Amino acid sequence: MSLLFDNSPDQRPRWDFTAPMSHTNDPASSREAAQKHAASGRHLSNIELVHRLVQRHPRKTACELWALATEAERGQLKEYQELRKRLSDLSGKPEPLVRRGKMRDCTVKPGSRQCEWEAV
Repeated sequence: MSLLFDNSPDQRPRWDFTAPMSHTNDPASSREAAQKHAASGRHLSNIELVHRLVQRHPRKTACELWALATEAERGQLKEYQELRKRLSDLSGKPEPLVRRGKMRDCTVKPGSRQCEWEAV
């Protein structure tokens, strides 16, 4: 079963990830970039990729997840910030797919306290 769609014949979305990705006060270029990102399908495929990363590596920080991602996964995400944004997407739903865990020192970024991430 897909993370984003149920098993019904019409493949109804299980969660709504269509909310605007840009803020009201963002410049037009940010809104255009967000629309292009969604239209390309990368937004949804990156959500699924990040969810798989959290499932594979539970209780890791965002920096640790980035370091543990394969070269191909990092290539698809393109940048660390994309991973953080998709974690936010996955945790911010009425029925979140990931949740923040305890705060601790990150093993990848010494001196930085970050939260762990777990799949729900």
